[in-house]
Amino acid sequence: MNKKQLELFEKLTELEQRFIINILNGEKRPDAYKNAGAESESYSAIHVNSYRMFHKEKVKAFYNAVMDERLKKAKMTKDKFIQRLELMFCNELPGEQVTIPNQLSAGKQLAEIHGWNAPLVIETDQKEQHDNPVEAAAAFKEKILNGGASRNITKH
Repeated sequence: MNKKQLELFEKLTELEQRFIINILNGEKRPDAYKNAGAESESYSAIHVNSYRMFHKEKVKAFYNAVMDERLKKAKMTKDKFIQRLELMFCNELPGEQVTIPNQLSAGKQLAEIHGWNAPLVIETDQKEQHDNPVEAAAAFKEKILNGGASRNITKH
């Protein structure tokens, strides 16, 4: 725990500490509440009390502080993601042999991210090109309704 998290944690009661640690370890609120040692008479009381405890300002503050830290550590930036895809595509990941299907998948994802995909072509009596799928679909629908389109849509 960092200093801020420790300060927030120390403001919690023992029950709240055990409860929120159980939550952070993946338990559902009612189970976390029961396993923390809380005594409730009924199933519905456990649900109500665990909800109330989780939403206490000081409990929520500690939870958010821990989750924010976890997200910062787990977050992959777009640039890092693109860099990793490029390494996969070129089969240059350190210590890993990338299979051909995974290389192709990485290439496809890179093309999608960078907008390198070919425009859609609708084959009718004459070819029409549309820069986006919505335009292509609307034009194709119009051609079908007017009886002038075959049903071939391809990417070139």
